[in-house]
Amino acid sequence: HGRRFREAGVDGGSLKSLDDLRRFPLMTKQDILADTAEDPPFGRRLGVPQADIREIITSGGTAGRQPEVYAFTRQDLDAAVGLYGYDQYLKGARAGDVAMMVSEIGMLASPPLNVRAWERLGMPVLRVGPNSTEERVAAFARFRPAVLKLPFVYAVRFIEACRAAGIDPKRDVPGLKFVFISGGAYPVA
Repeated sequence: HGRRFREAGVDGGSLKSLDDLRRFPLMTKQDILADTAEDPPFGRRLGVPQADIREIITSGGTAGRQPEVYAFTRQDLDAAVGLYGYDQYLKGARAGDVAMMVSEIGMLASPPLNVRAWERLGMPVLRVGPNSTEERVAAFARFRPAVLKLPFVYAVRFIEACRAAGIDPKRDVPGLKFVFISGGAYPVA
């Protein structure tokens, strides 16, 4: 933010009241994309030495643009996995519960961080992302997960495939505690 703050004539000492916040520039998605394009792969926003980076995670690029790039240190990953685990625990996930990850483990944040959180909680994880929908549905019925994670854009297809296979989650997967539907490209309405 240094260059942007200098251009706006502000610095950390400029913030003395809430009203002063109006003078500070906001960072938009377009700013992040421009920064990354000008200085790949991380832009100038990297606040640690590049040698400390342990994982690169991107956004989905769902608006048809290049995805944002986020660099995670070991400490960042530890904190993120802790937050994901806390979220899952509050929803009812417990050690020994089977969790099923339908998304492929790629460069997006949610799938790998959720898997690590489940593992940290002591949960066995089914990684069925690369499988076909029919194979995913068969694994759902066979392994009867307590937690199912689906991307929003895929949830309806998965439900329809369950119906086509004659699988009723209430009947056939009675231990299902919750379905975690992640965000993605969908209209606010």
